[in-house]
Amino acid sequence: YRKIKAEWQDKGFPAADTRLQMVLEEALTNAWKHGNQGSPDKKILVRRRYGNDAVLEVIDEGAGFDFETVYDPTSREHILQEHGRGNFIMRLLTEEMIWQDGGRHLTTFFARESVDLHHRREEATFDLWKRSKKK
Repeated sequence: YRKIKAEWQDKGFPAADTRLQMVLEEALTNAWKHGNQGSPDKKILVRRRYGNDAVLEVIDEGAGFDFETVYDPTSREHILQEHGRGNFIMRLLTEEMIWQDGGRHLTTFFARESVDLHHRREEATFDLWKRSKKK
């Protein structure tokens, strides 16, 4: 995180302590816990690149999952669940999330300009949950 944070700051991307850290921690935790099932024999690859956006990729060696069926944790039937909010939080903090390779490869995009999360929520409401379920 410290190395990528320094790159973000050098390239002018804001809010590394919130957006980058939270998304990276959640993506790595999901890859290790759910993807690789905590196996020390499986690797997690983290890649990043910079242009107009910062792109962060997290790739695990697990069996994958059906990212099309991840439930909305804000829905009435799931609001009290003790888990399932990580993908939602990552969607809030990124401009876009794309799952590939059967759910083993996550690509996230971050804008260089600061994002007003309150404004985004008003525009997208909870369609935000559905907007990033691309293959």
